[in-house]
Amino acid sequence: MVADKVIFNSTFNMDTFLSSISSHLKLIPDHRPKNLHEQIRPKCQVVYFPLILCVNDVSVEKEREYEHDSSHSIANEKPEKESPCSIINEMPEKVSKDSDSFVYSTETLYKKNHSEDLKTIETAEESNSKTGSFKSFESLLVNPSLCTVTKRGKESSSLNVIAPTDVQLQACSHLLHIVWPHRWEHDKNPESFFSALFQLQADGYNFLVSVIGETFSEIPEIFYTAQQLLKDRIVAWGYQNRCDYFKILDSAHVAVSTAHHEFFGVSMLEAVSRDCYPLCPKRLVYPEIYPDECLYSTQAQLVKCLKRFCQKPICAKLSNKIEIIQRYSWTNLRASYRALLTV
Repeated sequence: MVADKVIFNSTFNMDTFLSSISSHLKLIPDHRPKNLHEQIRPKCQVVYFPLILCVNDVSVEKEREYEHDSSHSIANEKPEKESPCSIINEMPEKVSKDSDSFVYSTETLYKKNHSEDLKTIETAEESNSKTGSFKSFESLLVNPSLCTVTKRGKESSSLNVIAPTDVQLQACSHLLHIVWPHRWEHDKNPESFFSALFQLQADGYNFLVSVIGETFSEIPEIFYTAQQLLKDRIVAWGYQNRCDYFKILDSAHVAVSTAHHEFFGVSMLEAVSRDCYPLCPKRLVYPEIYPDECLYSTQAQLVKCLKRFCQKPICAKLSNKIEIIQRYSWTNLRASYRALLTV
């Protein structure tokens, strides 16, 4: 009320704040100011978060490598043997593939079909907890150098993260490389992301994945499940240093968001600047930043887009990438900040 200006980093953020004032004031037991949002709105202003991004156009190099690889079409064909988990065929008819319950039903079915793998993890955890020691699960991983879990508990987890080698990153050009660069927290909705990958794998599509967001004291259970079920496809797992982070983005084709909470999304814009195609839910701030072609409305649409890119990764191109990045660059926003902060 006493501020001269109220600044937001997106129109979505501003509208969410203003529309929530009335409902928030209803929680106050005594005096409730009236029409507060009407008094604050004229002072509100959107100034986007300024990004200093090095736009890396690696699309030409990716396309050249892709076209000269004679095996890429064979690599993405469905395997002749039956998929280890035919999730879609097992879905009960009463569960719509577009519904939220589809996400959790898919994960449940995948867990059921990989019960032996998961049982091995649980046995190791139980043994370690009884002895008071926490050992890595290296014996459970096909490539333990990608991610070794050194400690796990309900309130604290520690990851020994080793970045992939340059050779591994170069090999990503021939299979769809999907990156998830978000915090490992529930508001980023990792369940929906991994559910989509489980379905791709169950349907026989080949892809690689890097999950490289920041981790905190408590990691959602789905990350441990996904690490085991997707172990053959993992390129990088866990928080990376800045140099390796950008190397991984450079090797990726698609960056996916499934967030339930996002007011701007720096990591997605960083991925776009490194030539990743953004796939984002049609909600929150994303329609404000990205064109309709990058937005999905349902879980089924997300899976469908990823399947299409699996068949031809080089199709994951964003035509107006430069325009999007420039809009949020410090060079473009500098004048707005100077005008705002100059007394």
